[in-house]
Amino acid sequence: MEKSVGKKWAFTAVLTLIAWVPVRLLAQVDSGRNDVLLRLCMIIGGACGALYFRFGAADAKQWKAWARALFPFTVLGAFMLLLPVRTVSQSLDNVLFFLPVLVWFSVWYSYSDFRLGDRDALARFVRLSGEVVIWFVLFMLGGAVLVALSIALFDIVGIDAAHLYIENIVTLGVCAAPFVALAVIEVLPGIRLASVLGVVFIPLFLVTITVFGVVAFFAEKKPWDNRDVFILYNVLLVLVICLLVFVSSEQVKNGFIASCTSVLPVITIALDLVVLSAILYRIRNWGVTPSKATLLATNLVMLGNLVDLVVARITSRTLILPAARAASWIPAYALLAVLVVFVFPFLFAFA
Repeated sequence: MEKSVGKKWAFTAVLTLIAWVPVRLLAQVDSGRNDVLLRLCMIIGGACGALYFRFGAADAKQWKAWARALFPFTVLGAFMLLLPVRTVSQSLDNVLFFLPVLVWFSVWYSYSDFRLGDRDALARFVRLSGEVVIWFVLFMLGGAVLVALSIALFDIVGIDAAHLYIENIVTLGVCAAPFVALAVIEVLPGIRLASVLGVVFIPLFLVTITVFGVVAFFAEKKPWDNRDVFILYNVLLVLVICLLVFVSSEQVKNGFIASCTSVLPVITIALDLVVLSAILYRIRNWGVTPSKATLLATNLVMLGNLVDLVVARITSRTLILPAARAASWIPAYALLAVLVVFVFPFLFAFA
């Protein structure tokens, strides 16, 4: 057993170093944003995550399983390298926003042992992703304090270590943190930080959305003619959707939280309808652009997700949905990401 654990740690260390290489190169770029490296960082990092889940699997000794896990990333990588690099392009900017979605689904493909129809595995992966995100944030906060302290200590003795730490230690820490988080979750399965935070934030978001909706109704700035307010509405909508999907998959058996989870989608539907009306208003007055088309498609998918959650609770006559049922709409986001990444750039001629 100890030998197997040692092999897994060594394998994880190798994956971390592989994921670190493009991030380290990106940190050295002085000429601003480098789209090619950004795309490769996400794809290579995701591929390392997919390989992590193959270690110890039943088919771990079959090379076809490893090749199968890497196949989606090979397709994504080849396509990203074929895309042009332009300084101003809404469609290519949207690719950067939606590429992580495809990477996430590609990692899940490996996690689920290549069973695309396994909704229970999808629900488990949603919960695991939430835990990894929380642990990642905690590691980053702790690491930021440690790095700042170390740089200050070196500065006291006259050594400028800022570039050394940022380009090497920080970038390596960013790549290692998700794998360390997975190891912590595996060793300490009883600690469910994301579940606790989800329970705390569901009622808070419900109050926030309700108060915001009432206040925004009487405010001077509206999403139809104010771009900043329009962006704020979309960000808030995405956060609520993520929280709802996660908490619904968590199967929190608490009457109050379940009630909040049932009411929040109804309130959020109203917010989504406001956003959709603002998008259509902007399209009618200023025409269709890649960003407006992407936002329209995204909000339609999110509206479908919200309606699906509401209908599922009404038809099942229970406040707590089965995890697989709560995750049933998630594949629609993969189709949305495919549309934005593979179709919209060509449809809008990379504008």
